[in-house]
Amino acid sequence: MVKQMKWFLSACVAAVFLVGCANSPQQITLAPKTLHEGQNQGAGAAVNIMGIDARQELVVGSRGGTYKDTALITVGNDAGAALAAVVSSGLKEMGFVADAQAPVQLTVSLLDLRLTSPSQYYQSHLILNAGISVVAKKANETYKGSYKGMIDNKTLTSADAEDTSRLINSALDQAVARLFEDEALLHFIAN
Repeated sequence: MVKQMKWFLSACVAAVFLVGCANSPQQITLAPKTLHEGQNQGAGAAVNIMGIDARQELVVGSRGGTYKDTALITVGNDAGAALAAVVSSGLKEMGFVADAQAPVQLTVSLLDLRLTSPSQYYQSHLILNAGISVVAKKANETYKGSYKGMIDNKTLTSADAEDTSRLINSALDQAVARLFEDEALLHFIAN
């Protein structure tokens, strides 16, 4: 009886340990913010803004752990729509007007959204990358730009779902901020 009890307790401890090493899959919500304080550069110029999720890989990364191949991080909302919304909001703050009938077309594409870690099991060091591109067209003219954001985050503990979401959005915020800092783009769509 004592031997069976020891075996049962050992099995329970092993099960708790193994479950503690596993991470669940996670869906994040992309909700980038405008970090750029706009000036009235648009002066009422109308722009048709579209967002596209053009990533080659829809998995953002893995949460690591024993089951890292199934503890995947994905985007749970329409990434293209989220990107279009933040660009539209930022341009509005800068004096532009979003108009689906505008002669200036601005297409913003999410090209890269990645979470990697030097350690495959314990993720206390995360590297997050975001990349977007823009194509602006009017009449026979085209302007193209690309912008990147990167977060290198080191902590003492593994990131939870909320931290992971915040960090991924922060990397995307940086890329979007660089778009708003592109004076050539702003001049192109304003004139």
